[in-house]
Amino acid sequence: MSDVAILHLIVDPLCGWTYAAAPLFRQAMAQPGLRLKLHAGGLFVGSQRKAVDAAFRQQLLQFDRQIAAISGQPFAPAYADGLLQQADFVLDSLPPIRALLAGAALGADPVLLLELMQQHYYQQGRNITETAVLVQIAVEAGLLAADFHRTYLMLEPALVTAHMQQSRQLLQQIGGQGYPSAALVTAAGQWQ
Repeated sequence: MSDVAILHLIVDPLCGWTYAAAPLFRQAMAQPGLRLKLHAGGLFVGSQRKAVDAAFRQQLLQFDRQIAAISGQPFAPAYADGLLQQADFVLDSLPPIRALLAGAALGADPVLLLELMQQHYYQQGRNITETAVLVQIAVEAGLLAADFHRTYLMLEPALVTAHMQQSRQLLQQIGGQGYPSAALVTAAGQWQ
């Protein structure tokens, strides 16, 4: 038993619906007696990495319009008309997930890191699969650039893969249908 409930959030940094839930995550963070634990499942990893061609771009923009209408979350022109228009842009969840784990290892709040990543991506049109962008985000979260960069580079790929596999297993265990999904473990240890 614990005196704190834990809200397990299963997410992907490149998922628009995860971005849509950011205001809810922020509200949950403010609740006394509730701790958030982030799990990143990896929507676009390995063979699921996805180049953003014209057809996929239109699909993403359609989803983004739906997300904006439902959640009120902004999608800036720098993202829609800039980043998504780059011919060589590939959706790859591995770098931002690796950054979440590296930041957490250094004591940063992974939920804050996720929010900053998604602000850079959707509101500023920055490519959060690039190491330099991730280092800048880590600095905004209060980490030292050199410490973060070293931890990011030294993080064992097997640890990142294991984290994503555990996150996917949790998603399956709770009956989640995709990202984001959440499960609450009450202070009494019961899953909801």
